[in-house]
Amino acid sequence: MKAASRFDIQPVDIQNASQEDYAAFNTFANQMQAERLPDDPPRSLEETIQQAQNIPPIVDLRVWVVDHPENPGIIAYGDAQILRMEQNQHVAQFSIDVLPEFRGLGIELELLDKITEVAEQEGRRLMIAGTNNRVPSSEALMRELGAEKALESHTNQLDLLELDRNLIEQWIGKAAERAGGFELLFWEGPYPEEHLSVFSKLLDVMNTAPRGNLQVEVFKMTPEVLRQLEQMTFATGNQR
Repeated sequence: MKAASRFDIQPVDIQNASQEDYAAFNTFANQMQAERLPDDPPRSLEETIQQAQNIPPIVDLRVWVVDHPENPGIIAYGDAQILRMEQNQHVAQFSIDVLPEFRGLGIELELLDKITEVAEQEGRRLMIAGTNNRVPSSEALMRELGAEKALESHTNQLDLLELDRNLIEQWIGKAAERAGGFELLFWEGPYPEEHLSVFSKLLDVMNTAPRGNLQVEVFKMTPEVLRQLEQMTFATGNQR
């Protein structure tokens, strides 16, 4: 028999939440983003709503939030992500976020208990999450739990004000001799239907990227999945 939780952990139907809940999600998400990506602007409430309401059908997302009677709004968030695809049916992805002042109180472990229960119900033996070096406590927690660091990456950012325009012009000038047998196509918005299958195969090139020690199968992009991802991309205000 499990002990009663010290915290008010509630499941949330993220795709059908109230306006008030979405506002709380947006505030919390921006607090977390400011810590991990301090150079990025905050996300708008509308973007948060559209992303939540346009989760691709291949993603089965379970969400829990934690609040505190003396701290209005969300103080912690956890989710379990189950991909409904032919590949990687042994994998469950998850994330846990906690406001700095509430870390180390056991909230992380109680959320992980909810997430693990879903993974077990779904027959997923491998759970994958990411940490960020701007939040040292996240890696410390994973180490304490006995998690294995399977893949390490870093993010590059380009300041367009510092971009060497002359270098770009040089590259464009050399394109004729280096890529004379290629044709440059351009369009806006969704990929044209006649190119969709080819684009799906092109995106499979990401399977050649390093996977470290991750015990995962290659991800096979299909035209159907690509359209689902496009829908979420455009619904959140992004443009192509």
